[in-house]
Amino acid sequence: MVHLQALGAFIAQHFIVLFLCMVVYMIIGSIWYGPLFMKPWGRMTGMDKLSDAEKKKVMVPSMFVSLFTAFVIATVLGRGMQLLDMSSPMYPVIIATILWFPFTALPMAQNYAYTKKPWQLLAIDSGYLLVSMWAISLILYKTVLS
Repeated sequence: MVHLQALGAFIAQHFIVLFLCMVVYMIIGSIWYGPLFMKPWGRMTGMDKLSDAEKKKVMVPSMFVSLFTAFVIATVLGRGMQLLDMSSPMYPVIIATILWFPFTALPMAQNYAYTKKPWQLLAIDSGYLLVSMWAISLILYKTVLS
């Protein structure tokens, strides 16, 4: 219960920073799935075959899920980093990578293997989450932990 209270206090104290993390997460996503990987990602997911109306039906709820995801990632990373020694800007990046690998990359790889999705798609999707977690951890380091 103490940890839930600490998370609540973290959210209350750093809501603006958490909002900034959410915005950055969405910006990275729009660049990642836009100019960087739109064509291969669209081809591998079938999104390139959808009409604009069908894409909107998929994208609007997905954006809300992305915002919630960014909020949870930033909150948990931020509170966790408060508990650890963060004397170097590399430490948040290392922590984000350590958390990303077993809790994001490996479960995604398992899912992609079972569903026979291309490994290139795994690289795009999990890469986005890794880069986003790095960005969020550095924002938190510079604003909350400094």
